Amino acid sequence: MAKGRSLATDPITFEVLRNAFTSIGNEMGMVLEKSAYSVVVSEGMDFGTGLYTADGDMIAQGEAGIAGHVAAMQFAVKSVIEWYGKDDFQPGDAVIANCPFLTATHLMDVVIVTPFFYAGALFGFLGATAHWPDIGGMNPGGFSADATEIYQEGLRIVPVKLYSAGKPVRDVHSLILENIRVPDERLGDIRAQLGACRTGELRWTELLDKYGTDVVSNCIRELQDYSEHLLREEIRKLPRGSYTFEDWIDTDGTSTESFKVKATVTVEDGDLYVDFAGSSPAAKGPVNLPPNAVYSSLFVAVKAMYPDIPANAGCFRPLHIKTPEKSIVNPPFPCPVSGASELYCRVPDVFLGAMAQAVPEKVVAASYGSFNNFVMGGWDPIREHNFVLYIWGEGGWGALHDQDGTNAVIDLIANGKNEPVESLEARYPIRIERYSLRPDSEGPGRFRGGLGIEREIVVVAGEFNCFVAGDRAWHMPYGLCGGEEAEGNEVTLNPGRPGERLLSPRTSRIPVKEGDLILYRQPGGGGYGSPLEREASSVEEDIRLGYVSIERARERYGVVIDKATGKADLEATQLQRKELASA
Repeated sequence: MAKGRSLATDPITFEVLRNAFTSIGNEMGMVLEKSAYSVVVSEGMDFGTGLYTADGDMIAQGEAGIAGHVAAMQFAVKSVIEWYGKDDFQPGDAVIANCPFLTATHLMDVVIVTPFFYAGALFGFLGATAHWPDIGGMNPGGFSADATEIYQEGLRIVPVKLYSAGKPVRDVHSLILENIRVPDERLGDIRAQLGACRTGELRWTELLDKYGTDVVSNCIRELQDYSEHLLREEIRKLPRGSYTFEDWIDTDGTSTESFKVKATVTVEDGDLYVDFAGSSPAAKGPVNLPPNAVYSSLFVAVKAMYPDIPANAGCFRPLHIKTPEKSIVNPPFPCPVSGASELYCRVPDVFLGAMAQAVPEKVVAASYGSFNNFVMGGWDPIREHNFVLYIWGEGGWGALHDQDGTNAVIDLIANGKNEPVESLEARYPIRIERYSLRPDSEGPGRFRGGLGIEREIVVVAGEFNCFVAGDRAWHMPYGLCGGEEAEGNEVTLNPGRPGERLLSPRTSRIPVKEGDLILYRQPGGGGYGSPLEREASSVEEDIRLGYVSIERARERYGVVIDKATGKADLEATQLQRKELASA
Protein backbone atom coordinates (compact mmCIF):
# COMPACT_ATOMS: atom_id res chain seq x y z
CA MET A 1 0.00 0.00 0.00
CA ALA A 2 1.23 3.50 -0.75
CA LYS A 3 2.46 5.46 2.24
CA GLY A 4 -0.17 7.71 3.73
CA ARG A 5 -3.11 5.98 2.00
CA SER A 6 -5.88 4.42 4.07
CA LEU A 7 -8.49 2.09 2.60
CA ALA A 8 -12.00 1.17 3.66
CA THR A 9 -11.37 -2.26 2.12
CA ASP A 10 -8.96 -4.37 4.15
CA PRO A 11 -5.58 -4.73 2.39
CA ILE A 12 -5.86 -8.47 1.76
CA THR A 13 -9.30 -8.19 0.15
CA PHE A 14 -8.06 -5.19 -1.83
CA GLU A 15 -5.15 -7.18 -3.31
CA VAL A 16 -7.32 -10.23 -3.99
CA LEU A 17 -9.89 -8.15 -5.87
CA ARG A 18 -7.28 -6.05 -7.68
CA ASN A 19 -5.71 -9.21 -9.09
CA ALA A 20 -9.13 -10.76 -9.73
CA PHE A 21 -10.08 -7.84 -12.00
CA THR A 22 -6.88 -8.34 -14.01
CA SER A 23 -7.48 -12.08 -14.08
CA ILE A 24 -10.91 -11.52 -15.63
CA GLY A 25 -9.32 -9.35 -18.33
CA ASN A 26 -6.68 -12.02 -18.93
CA GLU A 27 -9.24 -14.80 -19.31
CA MET A 28 -11.24 -12.64 -21.73
CA GLY A 29 -8.07 -12.19 -23.76
CA MET A 30 -7.37 -15.92 -23.74
CA VAL A 31 -10.85 -16.67 -25.08
CA LEU A 32 -10.40 -14.10 -27.83
CA GLU A 33 -6.94 -15.34 -28.75
CA LYS A 34 -7.98 -19.00 -28.91
CA SER A 35 -11.21 -18.52 -30.86
CA ALA A 36 -10.51 -15.66 -33.32
CA TYR A 37 -10.29 -16.51 -37.01
CA SER A 38 -7.85 -13.78 -38.09
CA VAL A 39 -4.15 -14.67 -37.87
CA VAL A 40 -3.23 -11.19 -36.67
CA VAL A 41 -5.63 -11.66 -33.74
CA SER A 42 -5.13 -15.34 -32.90
CA GLU A 43 -1.35 -15.30 -33.46
CA GLY A 44 -0.34 -11.63 -33.48
CA MET A 45 -2.62 -10.84 -30.50
CA ASP A 46 -3.78 -7.56 -32.04
CA PHE A 47 -6.63 -7.23 -29.56
CA GLY A 48 -7.51 -5.75 -26.18
CA THR A 49 -9.87 -6.64 -23.36
CA GLY A 50 -11.01 -4.71 -20.30
CA LEU A 51 -13.52 -4.05 -17.54
CA TYR A 52 -15.24 -0.69 -17.08
CA THR A 53 -17.55 0.95 -14.57
CA ALA A 54 -21.13 1.94 -15.36
CA ASP A 55 -19.71 5.38 -16.27
CA GLY A 56 -17.15 3.85 -18.65
CA ASP A 57 -14.06 4.31 -16.47
CA MET A 58 -11.44 1.57 -16.81
CA ILE A 59 -11.17 -0.84 -13.89
CA ALA A 60 -8.55 -3.22 -15.28
CA GLN A 61 -7.11 -4.46 -18.54
CA GLY A 62 -6.07 -7.85 -19.80
CA GLU A 63 -2.30 -8.16 -19.84
CA ALA A 64 -2.22 -9.83 -23.26
CA GLY A 65 -2.88 -8.01 -26.51
CA ILE A 66 -2.37 -4.40 -27.47
CA ALA A 67 -1.81 -1.89 -24.67
CA GLY A 68 -3.08 0.94 -26.84
CA HIS A 69 -6.40 -0.82 -27.47
CA VAL A 70 -7.27 -1.01 -23.80
CA ALA A 71 -6.54 2.65 -23.15
CA ALA A 72 -8.53 3.58 -26.25
CA MET A 73 -11.46 1.40 -25.18
CA GLN A 74 -12.25 3.71 -22.28
CA PHE A 75 -13.19 6.32 -24.88
CA ALA A 76 -15.10 3.73 -26.90
CA VAL A 77 -17.13 2.61 -23.88
CA LYS A 78 -17.90 6.20 -22.90
CA SER A 79 -19.00 6.92 -26.49
CA VAL A 80 -21.32 3.91 -26.43
CA ILE A 81 -22.85 5.07 -23.12
CA GLU A 82 -23.31 8.60 -24.44
CA TRP A 83 -24.78 7.31 -27.70
CA TYR A 84 -27.46 5.16 -26.07
CA GLY A 85 -27.82 6.41 -22.51
CA LYS A 86 -27.62 4.04 -19.55
CA ASP A 87 -31.35 3.34 -19.56
CA ASP A 88 -31.32 1.86 -23.07
CA PHE A 89 -29.31 -1.26 -22.19
CA GLN A 90 -30.57 -4.68 -21.14
CA PRO A 91 -28.86 -7.99 -20.37
CA GLY A 92 -27.60 -9.73 -23.52
CA ASP A 93 -26.98 -6.53 -25.49
CA ALA A 94 -23.76 -6.13 -27.47
CA VAL A 95 -22.80 -2.90 -29.22
CA ILE A 96 -20.30 -2.76 -32.09
CA ALA A 97 -18.40 0.37 -33.19
CA ASN A 98 -15.25 1.42 -35.03
CA CYS A 99 -15.66 5.13 -35.85
CA PRO A 100 -12.24 6.61 -34.96
CA PHE A 101 -13.73 9.98 -34.13
CA LEU A 102 -15.83 8.35 -31.39
CA THR A 103 -13.54 5.49 -30.33
CA ALA A 104 -9.90 5.80 -31.43
CA THR A 105 -7.25 4.59 -33.92
CA HIS A 106 -8.56 3.47 -37.34
CA LEU A 107 -11.56 1.66 -38.85
CA MET A 108 -9.92 -1.79 -38.69
CA ASP A 109 -9.93 -1.72 -34.88
CA VAL A 110 -13.47 -2.88 -34.10
CA VAL A 111 -14.74 -2.81 -30.53
CA ILE A 112 -17.62 -4.83 -29.06
CA VAL A 113 -19.02 -3.49 -25.78
CA THR A 114 -21.48 -5.38 -23.57
CA PRO A 115 -23.34 -4.04 -20.54
CA PHE A 116 -22.89 -6.03 -17.33
CA PHE A 117 -25.92 -6.45 -15.09
CA TYR A 118 -25.95 -7.84 -11.58
CA ALA A 119 -29.09 -8.42 -9.53
CA GLY A 120 -31.08 -6.68 -12.24
CA ALA A 121 -29.05 -3.45 -12.17
CA LEU A 122 -26.39 -2.09 -14.57
CA PHE A 123 -23.07 -2.54 -12.77
CA GLY A 124 -20.48 -1.98 -15.52
CA PHE A 125 -19.34 -2.76 -19.05
CA LEU A 126 -16.93 -5.17 -20.73
CA GLY A 127 -15.06 -4.48 -23.93
CA ALA A 128 -13.12 -6.47 -26.52
CA THR A 129 -11.34 -4.83 -29.44
CA ALA A 130 -9.81 -6.74 -32.35
CA HIS A 131 -8.05 -5.62 -35.52
CA TRP A 132 -10.06 -6.93 -38.46
CA PRO A 133 -7.80 -7.63 -41.47
CA ASP A 134 -10.47 -6.05 -43.68
CA ILE A 135 -13.23 -3.51 -43.18
CA GLY A 136 -14.29 -2.97 -46.78
CA GLY A 137 -13.34 0.21 -48.59
CA MET A 138 -11.48 0.70 -51.82
CA ASN A 139 -8.48 -1.45 -50.88
CA PRO A 140 -8.16 -4.82 -49.14
CA GLY A 141 -6.99 -4.46 -45.56
CA GLY A 142 -8.13 -0.87 -45.12
CA PHE A 143 -4.63 0.64 -45.39
CA SER A 144 -5.42 2.97 -48.27
CA ALA A 145 -2.24 4.98 -48.71
CA ASP A 146 -3.87 7.41 -51.12
CA ALA A 147 -7.21 7.87 -49.33
CA THR A 148 -8.23 11.50 -48.87
CA GLU A 149 -11.38 10.94 -46.79
CA ILE A 150 -12.47 8.30 -44.30
CA TYR A 151 -15.32 7.10 -46.53
CA GLN A 152 -12.74 5.56 -48.88
CA GLU A 153 -11.12 3.56 -46.11
CA GLY A 154 -13.97 1.22 -45.27
CA LEU A 155 -17.19 0.71 -43.39
CA ARG A 156 -17.55 3.27 -40.59
CA ILE A 157 -19.72 1.91 -37.78
CA VAL A 158 -21.12 4.31 -35.22
CA PRO A 159 -22.34 2.52 -32.06
CA VAL A 160 -25.11 0.09 -33.01
CA LYS A 161 -26.52 -2.98 -31.27
CA LEU A 162 -25.25 -6.18 -32.83
CA TYR A 163 -27.14 -8.26 -30.26
CA SER A 164 -30.29 -7.17 -28.44
CA ALA A 165 -31.34 -9.04 -25.30
CA GLY A 166 -29.12 -11.93 -26.35
CA LYS A 167 -30.51 -12.27 -29.88
CA PRO A 168 -28.51 -11.29 -32.98
CA VAL A 169 -29.80 -8.24 -34.84
CA ARG A 170 -29.67 -9.90 -38.23
CA ASP A 171 -30.05 -6.72 -40.29
CA VAL A 172 -26.96 -5.24 -38.64
CA HIS A 173 -25.01 -8.47 -39.10
CA SER A 174 -25.95 -8.51 -42.79
CA LEU A 175 -25.14 -4.84 -43.31
CA ILE A 176 -21.63 -5.34 -41.92
CA LEU A 177 -20.77 -8.75 -43.38
CA GLU A 178 -22.09 -7.97 -46.87
CA ASN A 179 -19.83 -4.92 -47.13
CA ILE A 180 -16.47 -6.46 -46.21
CA ARG A 181 -14.20 -9.05 -47.77
CA VAL A 182 -13.98 -12.62 -46.42
CA PRO A 183 -17.14 -12.31 -44.27
CA ASP A 184 -16.84 -15.79 -42.73
CA GLU A 185 -13.56 -14.78 -41.08
CA ARG A 186 -15.09 -11.56 -39.79
CA LEU A 187 -18.07 -13.44 -38.37
CA GLY A 188 -15.62 -15.70 -36.55
CA ASP A 189 -13.90 -12.66 -35.05
CA ILE A 190 -17.25 -11.17 -33.99
CA ARG A 191 -18.13 -14.36 -32.15
CA ALA A 192 -14.68 -14.49 -30.54
CA GLN A 193 -15.02 -10.92 -29.27
CA LEU A 194 -18.52 -11.60 -28.00
CA GLY A 195 -17.31 -14.80 -26.32
CA ALA A 196 -14.62 -12.81 -24.53
CA CYS A 197 -17.20 -10.38 -23.15
CA ARG A 198 -19.56 -13.20 -22.10
CA THR A 199 -16.67 -14.86 -20.26
CA GLY A 200 -16.02 -11.59 -18.45
CA GLU A 201 -19.67 -11.41 -17.42
CA LEU A 202 -19.53 -14.92 -15.90
CA ARG A 203 -16.36 -14.23 -13.91
CA TRP A 204 -17.54 -10.82 -12.72
CA THR A 205 -20.80 -12.39 -11.53
CA GLU A 206 -18.86 -15.00 -9.54
CA LEU A 207 -16.81 -12.23 -7.93
CA LEU A 208 -19.91 -10.28 -6.90
CA ASP A 209 -21.61 -13.42 -5.63
CA LYS A 210 -18.66 -14.00 -3.33
CA TYR A 211 -17.89 -10.46 -2.10
CA GLY A 212 -21.08 -8.47 -2.67
CA THR A 213 -21.66 -5.25 -4.56
CA ASP A 214 -20.62 -2.89 -1.74
CA VAL A 215 -17.19 -4.45 -1.24
CA VAL A 216 -16.48 -4.72 -4.97
CA SER A 217 -17.72 -1.17 -5.70
CA ASN A 218 -15.62 0.28 -2.88
CA CYS A 219 -12.56 -1.61 -4.07
CA ILE A 220 -12.99 -0.31 -7.63
CA ARG A 221 -13.10 3.29 -6.43
CA GLU A 222 -10.14 2.78 -4.10
CA LEU A 223 -8.12 1.02 -6.79
CA GLN A 224 -8.57 3.95 -9.18
CA ASP A 225 -7.71 6.44 -6.43
CA TYR A 226 -4.68 4.31 -5.51
CA SER A 227 -3.31 4.35 -9.09
CA GLU A 228 -3.90 8.09 -9.32
CA HIS A 229 -2.04 8.62 -6.04
CA LEU A 230 0.92 6.46 -7.13
CA LEU A 231 1.26 8.24 -10.48
CA ARG A 232 1.02 11.70 -8.93
CA GLU A 233 3.73 10.76 -6.43
CA GLU A 234 6.00 9.65 -9.28
CA ILE A 235 5.34 12.86 -11.21
CA ARG A 236 6.26 14.89 -8.11
CA LYS A 237 9.72 13.30 -8.26
CA LEU A 238 10.31 14.73 -11.77
CA PRO A 239 12.16 18.04 -12.21
CA ARG A 240 9.57 20.77 -12.68
CA GLY A 241 9.66 22.63 -15.96
CA SER A 242 8.74 22.42 -19.62
CA TYR A 243 10.45 20.13 -22.11
CA THR A 244 9.93 20.15 -25.88
CA PHE A 245 10.71 17.56 -28.52
CA GLU A 246 9.69 17.01 -32.14
CA ASP A 247 9.79 14.14 -34.59
CA TRP A 248 8.39 13.43 -38.04
CA ILE A 249 6.06 11.22 -40.06
CA ASP A 250 7.68 10.48 -43.44
CA THR A 251 4.70 10.96 -45.76
CA ASP A 252 0.93 10.73 -45.94
CA GLY A 253 1.05 8.87 -49.26
CA THR A 254 -0.33 11.72 -51.36
CA SER A 255 2.96 13.68 -51.64
CA THR A 256 6.58 13.65 -50.48
CA GLU A 257 5.83 16.14 -47.70
CA SER A 258 6.75 15.09 -44.15
CA PHE A 259 4.66 15.96 -41.09
CA LYS A 260 5.92 17.31 -37.79
CA VAL A 261 4.78 15.92 -34.45
CA LYS A 262 5.76 18.29 -31.64
CA ALA A 263 5.07 18.01 -27.92
CA THR A 264 5.81 20.29 -24.97
CA VAL A 265 5.59 18.44 -21.66
CA THR A 266 5.14 20.58 -18.56
CA VAL A 267 5.72 18.98 -15.16
CA GLU A 268 3.86 20.54 -12.27
CA ASP A 269 2.93 19.34 -8.78
CA GLY A 270 1.61 15.86 -9.52
CA ASP A 271 0.31 16.70 -13.01
CA LEU A 272 1.65 16.31 -16.53
CA TYR A 273 0.51 18.74 -19.23
CA VAL A 274 1.27 17.74 -22.82
CA ASP A 275 0.66 20.35 -25.52
CA PHE A 276 1.00 19.35 -29.17
CA ALA A 277 1.06 22.95 -30.45
CA GLY A 278 3.44 23.26 -33.39
CA SER A 279 2.44 19.92 -34.92
CA SER A 280 1.65 19.97 -38.64
CA PRO A 281 -1.83 20.74 -39.95
CA ALA A 282 -4.06 17.76 -40.69
CA ALA A 283 -2.72 15.71 -43.59
CA LYS A 284 -4.58 15.18 -46.82
CA GLY A 285 -3.63 11.49 -46.68
CA PRO A 286 -4.35 8.84 -44.01
CA VAL A 287 -1.80 9.54 -41.26
CA ASN A 288 -4.00 11.66 -38.99
CA LEU A 289 -4.73 10.62 -35.40
CA PRO A 290 -7.94 11.56 -33.55
CA PRO A 291 -7.49 13.08 -30.04
CA ASN A 292 -8.79 10.00 -28.20
CA ALA A 293 -6.05 7.93 -29.81
CA VAL A 294 -3.45 10.58 -28.92
CA TYR A 295 -4.57 10.38 -25.31
CA SER A 296 -4.48 6.57 -25.20
CA SER A 297 -1.06 6.47 -26.87
CA LEU A 298 0.28 8.94 -24.33
CA PHE A 299 -1.22 6.83 -21.55
CA VAL A 300 0.82 3.85 -22.76
CA ALA A 301 4.03 5.91 -22.85
CA VAL A 302 3.51 7.14 -19.29
CA LYS A 303 2.70 3.63 -18.07
CA ALA A 304 5.91 2.40 -19.74
CA MET A 305 7.83 4.72 -17.40
CA TYR A 306 5.93 3.39 -14.38
CA PRO A 307 4.98 -0.21 -15.23
CA ASP A 308 4.19 -1.26 -11.65
CA ILE A 309 1.25 1.14 -11.24
CA PRO A 310 -2.06 -0.71 -11.84
CA ALA A 311 -3.57 0.41 -15.15
CA ASN A 312 -7.02 1.92 -14.69
CA ALA A 313 -8.90 5.20 -15.05
CA GLY A 314 -7.01 6.67 -12.09
CA CYS A 315 -3.88 6.85 -14.24
CA PHE A 316 -5.67 9.18 -16.66
CA ARG A 317 -6.44 11.84 -14.06
CA PRO A 318 -2.96 13.43 -13.78
CA LEU A 319 -2.60 13.62 -17.59
CA HIS A 320 -3.78 16.74 -19.42
CA ILE A 321 -3.54 16.95 -23.20
CA LYS A 322 -4.02 19.80 -25.64
CA THR A 323 -4.28 18.99 -29.36
CA PRO A 324 -4.60 21.95 -31.76
CA GLU A 325 -7.74 21.84 -33.87
CA LYS A 326 -7.33 20.88 -37.54
CA SER A 327 -3.88 19.49 -36.81
CA ILE A 328 -2.47 16.05 -37.54
CA VAL A 329 -3.29 15.11 -33.91
CA ASN A 330 -6.82 16.56 -34.00
CA PRO A 331 -8.05 16.22 -37.59
CA PRO A 332 -11.50 17.41 -38.66
CA PHE A 333 -14.01 14.84 -39.86
CA PRO A 334 -13.88 13.24 -42.47
CA CYS A 335 -10.07 13.21 -42.66
CA PRO A 336 -8.61 9.75 -43.42
CA VAL A 337 -6.94 7.91 -40.54
CA SER A 338 -6.15 4.36 -41.73
CA GLY A 339 -2.39 4.88 -41.36
CA ALA A 340 -2.78 6.32 -37.88
CA SER A 341 -0.81 3.44 -36.32
CA GLU A 342 2.44 5.14 -37.34
CA LEU A 343 1.47 8.40 -35.65
CA TYR A 344 0.23 6.30 -32.73
CA CYS A 345 3.89 5.21 -32.40
CA ARG A 346 5.24 8.72 -32.82
CA VAL A 347 3.30 10.17 -29.85
CA PRO A 348 5.33 8.08 -27.35
CA ASP A 349 8.49 8.98 -29.27
CA VAL A 350 8.01 12.72 -28.83
CA PHE A 351 6.80 12.37 -25.23
CA LEU A 352 9.77 10.21 -24.23
CA GLY A 353 12.12 12.44 -26.20
CA ALA A 354 10.90 15.39 -24.14
CA MET A 355 11.13 13.45 -20.86
CA ALA A 356 14.71 12.43 -21.71
CA GLN A 357 15.65 16.06 -21.05
CA ALA A 358 14.33 15.73 -17.50
CA VAL A 359 15.01 12.10 -16.52
CA PRO A 360 17.22 10.47 -19.19
CA GLU A 361 17.71 7.41 -17.01
CA LYS A 362 13.97 6.57 -17.08
CA VAL A 363 13.33 6.54 -20.83
CA VAL A 364 14.43 4.61 -23.89
CA ALA A 365 15.77 5.92 -27.16
CA ALA A 366 13.32 5.77 -30.06
CA SER A 367 12.01 2.33 -30.92
CA TYR A 368 11.52 1.31 -34.52
CA GLY A 369 8.21 3.17 -34.70
CA SER A 370 6.82 1.63 -37.88
CA PHE A 371 4.52 -1.38 -38.04
CA ASN A 372 5.23 -1.35 -41.77
CA ASN A 373 1.79 -2.84 -42.35
CA PHE A 374 1.85 -5.09 -45.42
CA VAL A 375 -1.40 -6.19 -47.07
CA MET A 376 -2.13 -8.39 -50.07
CA GLY A 377 -5.59 -9.44 -51.20
CA GLY A 378 -7.56 -11.10 -53.98
CA TRP A 379 -8.54 -14.53 -55.27
CA ASP A 380 -6.45 -17.45 -54.02
CA PRO A 381 -6.30 -19.95 -56.93
CA ILE A 382 -4.91 -22.70 -54.66
CA ARG A 383 -7.65 -22.63 -52.03
CA GLU A 384 -10.26 -21.18 -54.40
CA HIS A 385 -11.54 -18.37 -52.21
CA ASN A 386 -10.92 -14.70 -51.55
CA PHE A 387 -8.32 -13.74 -48.97
CA VAL A 388 -6.83 -10.71 -47.26
CA LEU A 389 -3.30 -11.19 -45.94
CA TYR A 390 -2.18 -8.70 -43.29
CA ILE A 391 1.31 -8.78 -41.79
CA TRP A 392 2.79 -6.34 -39.34
CA GLY A 393 6.49 -6.20 -38.64
CA GLU A 394 8.70 -6.46 -35.61
CA GLY A 395 11.56 -4.05 -35.08
CA GLY A 396 14.17 -2.97 -32.57
CA TRP A 397 13.42 -1.17 -29.32
CA GLY A 398 15.56 1.74 -28.26
CA ALA A 399 18.41 1.31 -25.80
CA LEU A 400 18.26 2.32 -22.13
CA HIS A 401 20.95 4.11 -20.13
CA ASP A 402 22.21 0.76 -18.83
CA GLN A 403 21.21 -1.92 -21.36
CA ASP A 404 20.82 -2.68 -25.05
CA GLY A 405 17.48 -2.46 -26.79
CA THR A 406 15.48 -5.63 -27.45
CA ASN A 407 15.59 -7.26 -30.87
CA ALA A 408 12.57 -8.02 -33.05
CA VAL A 409 9.61 -7.05 -30.89
CA ILE A 410 6.37 -5.19 -31.49
CA ASP A 411 6.28 -1.46 -30.74
CA LEU A 412 5.66 -0.04 -27.28
CA ILE A 413 1.97 0.70 -27.92
CA ALA A 414 1.33 -2.79 -29.25
CA ASN A 415 3.22 -5.47 -27.28
CA GLY A 416 1.68 -8.15 -29.46
CA LYS A 417 3.40 -11.13 -31.08
CA ASN A 418 4.69 -12.02 -34.50
CA GLU A 419 2.65 -13.96 -37.03
CA PRO A 420 4.35 -17.35 -37.49
CA VAL A 421 5.59 -18.43 -40.89
CA GLU A 422 3.65 -21.69 -40.64
CA SER A 423 0.30 -19.95 -40.08
CA LEU A 424 0.81 -17.55 -42.96
CA GLU A 425 1.95 -20.18 -45.47
CA ALA A 426 -0.89 -22.52 -44.51
CA ARG A 427 -3.58 -19.94 -45.22
CA TYR A 428 -2.31 -17.70 -48.03
CA PRO A 429 -0.69 -18.12 -51.49
CA ILE A 430 2.75 -17.05 -50.29
CA ARG A 431 6.01 -18.58 -49.12
CA ILE A 432 8.27 -16.93 -46.56
CA GLU A 433 11.66 -17.46 -48.15
CA ARG A 434 13.57 -15.91 -45.24
CA TYR A 435 12.64 -14.52 -41.83
CA SER A 436 15.55 -13.32 -39.74
CA LEU A 437 17.11 -10.54 -37.74
CA ARG A 438 18.38 -7.65 -39.89
CA PRO A 439 22.14 -7.18 -39.29
CA ASP A 440 23.46 -3.63 -38.87
CA SER A 441 20.01 -2.17 -38.33
CA GLU A 442 20.64 -1.15 -34.71
CA GLY A 443 21.27 2.41 -33.56
CA PRO A 444 24.92 2.45 -32.44
CA GLY A 445 25.61 3.57 -28.89
CA ARG A 446 27.33 2.77 -25.62
CA PHE A 447 24.25 0.61 -25.39
CA ARG A 448 23.02 -0.28 -28.86
CA GLY A 449 19.44 -0.32 -30.06
CA GLY A 450 17.65 -3.56 -30.88
CA LEU A 451 17.65 -5.07 -34.36
CA GLY A 452 14.76 -5.11 -36.78
CA ILE A 453 13.73 -8.08 -38.91
CA GLU A 454 13.84 -9.06 -42.56
CA ARG A 455 11.20 -11.05 -44.45
CA GLU A 456 11.37 -12.29 -48.01
CA ILE A 457 7.84 -13.02 -49.21
CA VAL A 458 7.35 -14.98 -52.46
CA VAL A 459 4.02 -15.07 -54.32
CA VAL A 460 3.43 -18.75 -55.15
CA ALA A 461 0.24 -18.42 -57.24
CA GLY A 462 -2.10 -15.82 -58.67
CA GLU A 463 -1.96 -12.09 -59.37
CA PHE A 464 -2.78 -9.51 -56.69
CA ASN A 465 -2.25 -5.98 -55.50
CA CYS A 466 -0.22 -5.33 -52.38
CA PHE A 467 -0.18 -2.33 -50.08
CA VAL A 468 2.40 -0.87 -47.70
CA ALA A 469 1.61 1.50 -44.83
CA GLY A 470 4.82 2.22 -42.96
CA ASP A 471 7.14 4.93 -41.76
CA ARG A 472 10.71 5.59 -40.56
CA ALA A 473 12.16 5.29 -44.06
CA TRP A 474 13.15 8.96 -44.23
CA HIS A 475 13.25 9.98 -40.56
CA MET A 476 15.06 7.30 -38.60
CA PRO A 477 14.54 6.25 -34.95
CA TYR A 478 16.58 8.69 -32.87
CA GLY A 479 19.27 7.96 -30.30
CA LEU A 480 19.77 9.63 -26.90
CA CYS A 481 22.71 11.17 -25.05
CA GLY A 482 25.12 10.71 -27.94
CA GLY A 483 23.53 7.50 -29.20
CA GLU A 484 22.95 7.31 -32.95
CA GLU A 485 19.85 6.73 -35.02
CA ALA A 486 18.94 3.29 -36.30
CA GLU A 487 18.63 2.13 -39.88
CA GLY A 488 15.24 2.80 -41.44
CA ASN A 489 12.38 0.94 -43.05
CA GLU A 490 12.79 -0.56 -46.54
CA VAL A 491 10.35 -2.48 -48.72
CA THR A 492 11.70 -3.63 -52.09
CA LEU A 493 9.89 -5.44 -54.89
CA ASN A 494 12.03 -8.04 -56.70
CA PRO A 495 15.40 -7.06 -55.19
CA GLY A 496 18.34 -7.96 -57.43
CA ARG A 497 16.00 -8.88 -60.28
CA PRO A 498 14.72 -7.14 -63.41
CA GLY A 499 12.14 -4.55 -62.44
CA GLU A 500 13.58 -4.03 -58.95
CA ARG A 501 11.66 -1.26 -57.20
CA LEU A 502 12.14 0.39 -53.81
CA LEU A 503 8.65 1.22 -52.59
CA SER A 504 7.59 4.39 -50.84
CA PRO A 505 6.89 3.81 -47.12
CA ARG A 506 3.21 4.41 -47.93
CA THR A 507 2.12 2.82 -51.21
CA SER A 508 -1.15 1.42 -52.61
CA ARG A 509 -1.98 -1.08 -55.36
CA ILE A 510 1.42 -2.52 -56.27
CA PRO A 511 0.71 -5.35 -58.75
CA VAL A 512 2.45 -8.64 -57.94
CA LYS A 513 2.23 -12.05 -59.59
CA GLU A 514 3.43 -15.59 -59.18
CA GLY A 515 7.19 -15.67 -58.60
CA ASP A 516 7.52 -12.08 -57.43
CA LEU A 517 9.57 -11.40 -54.30
CA ILE A 518 8.97 -8.71 -51.68
CA LEU A 519 11.85 -7.88 -49.32
CA TYR A 520 10.50 -6.33 -46.15
CA ARG A 521 13.07 -4.78 -43.77
CA GLN A 522 12.11 -3.25 -40.40
CA PRO A 523 14.02 -0.49 -38.61
CA GLY A 524 16.07 -1.02 -35.48
CA GLY A 525 15.98 1.03 -32.28
CA GLY A 526 18.05 4.08 -31.42
CA GLY A 527 21.26 3.86 -29.41
CA TYR A 528 22.04 5.38 -25.99
CA GLY A 529 25.37 7.08 -25.28
CA SER A 530 28.35 7.42 -27.60
CA PRO A 531 29.14 4.26 -29.58
CA LEU A 532 32.83 5.03 -29.04
CA GLU A 533 32.25 4.21 -25.37
CA ARG A 534 30.82 0.74 -26.00
CA GLU A 535 32.89 -2.04 -24.47
CA ALA A 536 35.01 -3.70 -27.15
CA SER A 537 34.00 -7.09 -25.75
CA SER A 538 30.33 -6.22 -26.32
CA VAL A 539 31.07 -5.35 -29.95
CA GLU A 540 32.95 -8.65 -30.30
CA GLU A 541 29.85 -10.46 -29.03
CA ASP A 542 27.59 -8.53 -31.43
CA ILE A 543 29.80 -9.64 -34.33
CA ARG A 544 29.86 -13.25 -33.11
CA LEU A 545 26.05 -13.29 -32.99
CA GLY A 546 25.77 -11.74 -36.45
CA TYR A 547 24.13 -8.56 -35.17
CA VAL A 548 26.89 -6.20 -36.36
CA SER A 549 29.33 -6.56 -39.25
CA ILE A 550 33.09 -6.12 -38.89
CA GLU A 551 32.90 -3.09 -41.18
CA ARG A 552 30.18 -1.42 -39.10
CA ALA A 553 32.11 -2.15 -35.90
CA ARG A 554 35.07 -0.22 -37.28
CA GLU A 555 33.13 2.65 -38.87
CA ARG A 556 30.51 3.29 -36.17
CA TYR A 557 31.98 1.91 -32.92
CA GLY A 558 35.67 2.41 -33.70
CA VAL A 559 36.39 -1.22 -32.83
CA VAL A 560 38.96 -2.90 -35.07
CA ILE A 561 38.55 -6.67 -35.23
CA ASP A 562 41.35 -9.11 -35.97
CA LYS A 563 39.64 -11.37 -38.51
CA ALA A 564 41.90 -14.30 -37.63
CA THR A 565 40.92 -14.36 -33.95
CA GLY A 566 37.59 -12.50 -33.94
CA LYS A 567 38.95 -10.37 -31.10
CA ALA A 568 39.37 -6.62 -30.91
CA ASP A 569 42.82 -5.24 -31.67
CA LEU A 570 42.91 -2.89 -28.67
CA GLU A 571 45.79 -0.72 -29.93
CA ALA A 572 44.22 -0.27 -33.37
CA THR A 573 40.84 0.32 -31.71
CA GLN A 574 42.27 3.11 -29.57
CA LEU A 575 43.71 4.84 -32.64
CA GLN A 576 40.48 4.37 -34.65
CA ARG A 577 38.35 5.81 -31.86
CA LYS A 578 40.63 8.83 -31.55
CA GLU A 579 40.31 9.42 -35.29
CA LEU A 580 36.51 9.08 -35.21
CA ALA A 581 36.23 11.35 -32.17
CA SER A 582 38.29 14.09 -33.80
CA ALA A 583 36.26 13.80 -37.00
